Amino acid sequence: MTSFSSKADRLRVMAIKWMIFSVAFVAVTSQTSYGLTLTAVTTSGLVRGQGVEVTSFKGIPYAAPPVGPLRWRPPQEPSPWTDTRDATQFGPQCPQTQPTGPMNEDCLNLNVWTPARSATERLPVMVWIHGGGFALGSGSRPSFDGEALACRGVVLVTLNYRLGALGFLAHPALSRESARGVSGNYGLLDQIAALHWVRNNVARFGGDPSNVTVFGQSGGAYSISIFMVSPMAKGLFRRAILQSLPLMFPPAIQLRSAEAEGASKAPDITASRMVSAEQILKQVAPRPPLSAGVHLFPVVDGWLLPKDPTDLIGTTQQASMPVLIGYTADEGNFFLGTAPKSISGFQTFVQSKFGAAQLEPILAMYPAKADADASDALGRFFGDYELITSTVLTARAMARVGNVRLYQFSRVGPLSRRLWNGATHTSEIPYVFDHVTAPSADFQSQDKVVSEAMVGAWVRFAKTGDPNGPNLPTWPAYREPGYQYLKYSDSIATDAGFREAQVEFCARLLEQLRRDSSAAQH
Repeated sequence: MTSFSSKADRLRVMAIKWMIFSVAFVAVTSQTSYGLTLTAVTTSGLVRGQGVEVTSFKGIPYAAPPVGPLRWRPPQEPSPWTDTRDATQFGPQCPQTQPTGPMNEDCLNLNVWTPARSATERLPVMVWIHGGGFALGSGSRPSFDGEALACRGVVLVTLNYRLGALGFLAHPALSRESARGVSGNYGLLDQIAALHWVRNNVARFGGDPSNVTVFGQSGGAYSISIFMVSPMAKGLFRRAILQSLPLMFPPAIQLRSAEAEGASKAPDITASRMVSAEQILKQVAPRPPLSAGVHLFPVVDGWLLPKDPTDLIGTTQQASMPVLIGYTADEGNFFLGTAPKSISGFQTFVQSKFGAAQLEPILAMYPAKADADASDALGRFFGDYELITSTVLTARAMARVGNVRLYQFSRVGPLSRRLWNGATHTSEIPYVFDHVTAPSADFQSQDKVVSEAMVGAWVRFAKTGDPNGPNLPTWPAYREPGYQYLKYSDSIATDAGFREAQVEFCARLLEQLRRDSSAAQH
């Protein structure tokens, strides 16, 4: 037997043994999960995820399948399960015309990424609401993978919600079925149900249910703007990030008008509940961005949405909370695939949407001297009118009752450069989710710089309510008189006055159209 000559020798051996034990322990635990245990308890039953530094739980039902008699009804509680549910694969996407994976009407599921090592950590929570014009998208798209964000110390949640005719069809027969006398907005009710799930369950994934930030892009941002003025979403989140807030419809459609549109396309609701989801989507097609169709967007129903959100934002009816909001510099380029390719086509589009009286002023502000210029001119006009002006006006209204910061994203990444020739709609998403490191995508070092600044600000905001912090660009509040914003571009700096003349022009156009549309609805 070996003898030890001193107390120091014994301490050295004990230290070596402890190091060996520690290495063995890490080796064993890393084979299962470096973060939270792979099994978590929800209000419906146990779920089993997977991961190492970040544990992911995918395809967790937050509501019952909205099928059969539950089609076109508010979401119901999911049925509990007794066995441990496998949560290592995404659930199906909600039915839509352009799915990117398996889809099924049983689609009301969500996904959680957590870096927590125990359920007691109470990390800030970020809930992503995807865009897609309320007709497309899902929470499981690769561009929304939450592992990189979760590595920054947040619990990240993405979700599905009903889309198109299955999510937003208003109909007099459906309103008669409702105890509230309303219909439509089922997709919004799904999102609210998912936020309730987060409040009731996220603590078991190491999240803090009292510190939830909702963030979303396009249709997701529009949903968040509604939740900020809806009594049904009160208290479900603490902060909001709105990326590329769309106008959708000026003013928001009233319930009775939406019911009439729905009845014209689906006269027999009983029969419509018996056909496939795919048949419904073909039968009731949504209104594309640059053409006509059935209104399948949020409806002013007097319950979830008491009034037009533009009449409530900036008033005491709006939840007062810190807000980040912004747009991309070339929003409209994303929609040019279906845009007119000639001056005459541009003129026809403008006249059909705005009337003959507005034709000359619009063409003067967005000139096209040849057919080759028409598509670009329409892209600038559509982006300014539908997205940039809407975002700016909303930011100014919200700033009257809360702390608002505005950003402009104008960094042209490789995909935007190849497909859209600009910083277009959706182009900021890979930067926000820290997905600009893939070498096959030709990202450059400046893309990583911009992404680091955006991810850092988004996460800092979720943690503290302020996007300013160590090693982050200074981001001033958005307020009069200067209305400064932070520009994420080839360089990152504060700026002011982006396309100011066009925004003011579009604001006047919007106000006139709102007056005309409101008079027509009443």
